[in-house]
Amino acid sequence: MCADVAWFGLSCRRFRRLSRCDSGTAAVEFAFVFPLLIILLIGIYVAGALLHSVSSVSYALEETARMLQMNSKLTEQDLQTALDKKLGYLGNQAVTLVMTVDKDSYGSSIAHLTASYPYTLAVPFIPKYEGAYRQTVEVFLVISP
Repeated sequence: MCADVAWFGLSCRRFRRLSRCDSGTAAVEFAFVFPLLIILLIGIYVAGALLHSVSSVSYALEETARMLQMNSKLTEQDLQTALDKKLGYLGNQAVTLVMTVDKDSYGSSIAHLTASYPYTLAVPFIPKYEGAYRQTVEVFLVISP
């Protein structure tokens, strides 16, 4: 009905009727809001995937620390291979494992396993954020009496 008024000339009375016509406003409002909604949904998905990856790295590091606790003769390379195997589904993001062994004041050997996971948080139309997740786990290898 509003389109008919617009095409048949714009006399004062018809122009007033056209200016009060509100059919189609919901479609225009939806056209403005829909891209923001899509960006929000993609952002939620990307953040959720990042949190899943960080949680997976944490879990795999704890599992690798348990392996070391059961077999203290494992080398850093053996532990890196085990960690990479557990995290193979994460894609081509490399998780780096560093192992250091210290002795405490009682003479016990303590291994510190540190995993570093670089990540990128990329949502369309929002600047990328690059960071690194880092977690350290301590494992007692030899406990002195």
